[in-house]
Amino acid sequence: MAALQYESMTMPQKAAVLVVALGTDTAPKILRELSENEIERLTLEFANLRDIPPSIEARVLKETSEIIMAQQYITQGGVDYARRLLEKAIGKDKTSEILRKLEGCPLKNPLFKLCLVSLLSLNCSPLSQGIH
Repeated sequence: MAALQYESMTMPQKAAVLVVALGTDTAPKILRELSENEIERLTLEFANLRDIPPSIEARVLKETSEIIMAQQYITQGGVDYARRLLEKAIGKDKTSEILRKLEGCPLKNPLFKLCLVSLLSLNCSPLSQGIH
């Protein structure tokens, strides 16, 4: 099996990495909030993951944090407000990329849904807690 490359990872693969990164204490709380189909999809991704490099885990956690931040900004003041704040924080290119991920129905984005479920289940950002 070829080494995992962040640039070619699918959103379900990233969601699986996120669940693994959250560890055995937090991940079950998140999984309880998902549908059976979503759990099956993640299980398939878990089965295909082998030795997640720390750099991949770190990038998935960073992307998760950025998605959570963007969604919080959108909730607070709309897309224009979010765009202005994100551009100041992470630049125009990265802002455009993140907002594209949130277009349409964000709950179709498995990584976003896990972020949202994490926030609702734990009443805080999963990234503000200890990971693992």
